[in-house]
Amino acid sequence: MTDRGTFYDKDNTEAGIYADNLIYTASADGQICIDRLQELAVYKEITEEKFSEILCELRDMGTEILTYAGYPFDREHYKNMLKEIRMKEKRSGGKIGEDPIWLYFEELESLPILSRNDERDMIFDIADGEEDKKETLIESCMYIPVEAAYRYVGHDAFFLDLVQEGNMELMAAAEEFDYDRNISFIAYAAFRVNRKLIESCNSDKETIRLPSELAGSIAEILKENKKSMRENGRELTDEELSEKLNIPVEKITAAKEVLERFSSIDKAVQS
Repeated sequence: MTDRGTFYDKDNTEAGIYADNLIYTASADGQICIDRLQELAVYKEITEEKFSEILCELRDMGTEILTYAGYPFDREHYKNMLKEIRMKEKRSGGKIGEDPIWLYFEELESLPILSRNDERDMIFDIADGEEDKKETLIESCMYIPVEAAYRYVGHDAFFLDLVQEGNMELMAAAEEFDYDRNISFIAYAAFRVNRKLIESCNSDKETIRLPSELAGSIAEILKENKKSMRENGRELTDEELSEKLNIPVEKITAAKEVLERFSSIDKAVQS
């Protein structure tokens, strides 16, 4: 078992004490949940490099890092998550299957699932120069921004906006991760994404947040465009959608911008 004091002796701060206790508990249990690790993101004193050092210590102790409760894709977990998001965003329910957030959740179901050994092997391969495997690594971790966004939704932030920011940070983490260290990329990415969303929610800069009622409009647009593609071979124009759904054109345009943003995320991951 590791001695207490690794970070406390050096920093003598609340962050250091928390990190030290976390490491001590992990050494006693032989495992630690990623939820506990990502809590370190709230401490500014815990830099990315210091967090990587913590992961190195956990690695050397042979500590198993456990992933989120909903990984791999667990429908009940995400259904409960969606209900909570709807409540926090103060918007009406409607059919779950037509909710844009649920449609995004369902995409997670088709993503690759990596065991801890798979992740370790992939990290070794990327360290050896197989850059193409980063895409699979990123895709396998796209549940991380979803879980992180769920933690901070309601802080004057729209869930899908937070997921978008988290996905961008996930891709940045994959580029900046030190693959030679043989530490957990999943834990490193979770820390980075949570830190990014904390900063975003606490930022004083002006951020455009779309009204939560647009979620219903997005679901209706998806449904009508799917029907139009099947019957007419094309999507409806904003004006046609406005008339058909009795929604102002400007709201149709705003809702379609949300769809376009998430389409760009998918393209970025696949590129």
